[in-house]
Amino acid sequence: MPHPAAVFTDLDGTLLDSRSQVSPADRGTLRWLGDQGVLRVAATGRNLRSARKVIDDGFPIDYLAFSTGAGIARWPSRELVFESHLPDGSARRLALVLMGLGIDFMVHHRLPDSHPFAFHRAAPGNGDFEHRLALYAEFAEPLIPDLANLPLASQFVCVLPHWRPELERQLSLGFPELELIRATSPLDHLSVWLELFPKGISKGSALLWLCQREGIDPRRAMSVGNDYNDLAMLERCGDLAFVVRNAPEPLRARFRTCPDNDSSGFSQAVRLAFGR
Repeated sequence: MPHPAAVFTDLDGTLLDSRSQVSPADRGTLRWLGDQGVLRVAATGRNLRSARKVIDDGFPIDYLAFSTGAGIARWPSRELVFESHLPDGSARRLALVLMGLGIDFMVHHRLPDSHPFAFHRAAPGNGDFEHRLALYAEFAEPLIPDLANLPLASQFVCVLPHWRPELERQLSLGFPELELIRATSPLDHLSVWLELFPKGISKGSALLWLCQREGIDPRRAMSVGNDYNDLAMLERCGDLAFVVRNAPEPLRARFRTCPDNDSSGFSQAVRLAFGR
C-alpha cells in the first residue's frame, strides 16, 4: 500500500501535550512530512484566534481546519479558502428552542472572526460554562430575550454537565439542516460540548474538501485524534486512522492506538503509517 499523501491531526489532546505545547519530536515529524511532499493539516475545534495562541506563523503545516472544519485557512498566510455559516432562520429558531429547554449555550459570530459570541445562561451552577465565559469575557455579551442581538452565526456551543443522548436525538429531528458534534470540554475534561454547525460540516468534511482541492485520493489520507469531534475524520481513514492513548476507551476500541499526547504519540503514528 502506498504511503499516506496527506496527514490530518487534531491539536488539543493529540498534537499538543498537557501544557498545550508541541514536542520537538512532533514538530520534527511535521517538518519531515513536508520534506516528503505530504500534505499537513491541523484540524481543531478552536477558532482561528484561539488556534493562533498555540501555533505560530512558522508552524510546519500547510492548512489549518478550524472551528471543527467550518473554516479552512492556508498556513502561514491565514488566507481563508473555505467558510460556512448557519442559515439565519435556523439560528433564531435554534436559540429559542435551546432557551425553552433550559440549555446553557453560546452563539459564535461568523468566520473568520468567530471568537466573539452571545451567550444564554439558563441557570447558575454550570461550572464549565462559567469557566468559558470568564476566559473569554472580553468577547462575550448576554443574548437578550427577544434575540435582537443574535449574531450572524458560525456555530452554537451547548455546554452540558453530562452527555444527554435524548437532547441530541431531539435536536437532530428538529434541525435536520444542522450537524451535531459531540466534544469533551477542553476546560474541565468532564463536561460535554454539543456543537451545532451547518449540515455536513466536520473534520471529516474538511479532510475530503482538502483532498479534492489538492488532488489527493482520500484513501491515502491518515489522521490522528483523541476525542469524539475527531470521529468523522478518523472514520474516513480506515487503517490509517489513529488515536492517542489518552482518547476515550470507545475510540481506542475502534481505532489503532499510539502513545499519549505527552509521549509524542503523533510521531509514533506517523512512523507506523510510513513503516519507519
